[in-house]
Amino acid sequence: MTRAVRAGMDFISALDRGSLGGLARLCATGATWWVDTGPDRRGGDPQLSPHGSGRFPLHGVMRMDDKLALMRRLGPTAFPTGCRQIPRRVVAGDDTCVIEVEGHGVHASGVEYANRYGFVFDVDATGAIVAVREYLDTVHAQQVVGGGAPVPRSSLDHPVAGDAPDPGDPPPAVAAALAMWPALARGDLDTFGGHRSPAVTVTPRRWIADDTLVAVEAVGDAVLADGARYQNRYLWIVEVRADGIGEVREYCDTLHIADLMGFDAEVGRRTGEEPG
Repeated sequence: MTRAVRAGMDFISALDRGSLGGLARLCATGATWWVDTGPDRRGGDPQLSPHGSGRFPLHGVMRMDDKLALMRRLGPTAFPTGCRQIPRRVVAGDDTCVIEVEGHGVHASGVEYANRYGFVFDVDATGAIVAVREYLDTVHAQQVVGGGAPVPRSSLDHPVAGDAPDPGDPPPAVAAALAMWPALARGDLDTFGGHRSPAVTVTPRRWIADDTLVAVEAVGDAVLADGARYQNRYLWIVEVRADGIGEVREYCDTLHIADLMGFDAEVGRRTGEEPG
């Protein structure tokens, strides 16, 4: 078990127990915790909004001390009986790991909360956590935890700058995973597997390879027909088999998609009240 996996699993265990002190002890001084921000794209950009959006639960980046203080204040009233955090799969690196997690709880409103997460953990040489990035179903989080409150829309002024890092001579699994995104832009259905989205430019930012599993963090940018800007942030878990890619699991900001596509994110929202 690498130091990143050990720290990440201990973090999920402490989160499952509701031990905020345990979370704090796992983190280095100055550690941060990020979660995406729905329609407020600037609020989720750590460079443009280094102190987050201030809007819970979709608040961008926060200092760990501030995040834990917020959880200490809101957690007991939001989830009186707790919220389970169950790890399902790990992509292991030495200083970074990804842990896929299922969360289950009952909100104080009576609404069931059942989310799926991709947690990315960065640790230092001592194994202390320096950054947590949490990818989750933001529609579900906003419906249940955020009470469905409207989130103002903002966009980045320009496409995310910079090219993808040079993978050099990557292992075959990494090469297969990274080949998907140029194929998506080209509309190469054979390579990508039947999906075409030539308007979206996807830029991988970093990746972790663990045998046949590859985790890729990426950003996507597009201008839609109505002039609105699509600017999503992704975590993909790619399973590579001997004959090619066998499975892709995508974590992204679903509330951002719902907002731009004109979908009512409140459709299907359960209030916790039984029908009369």
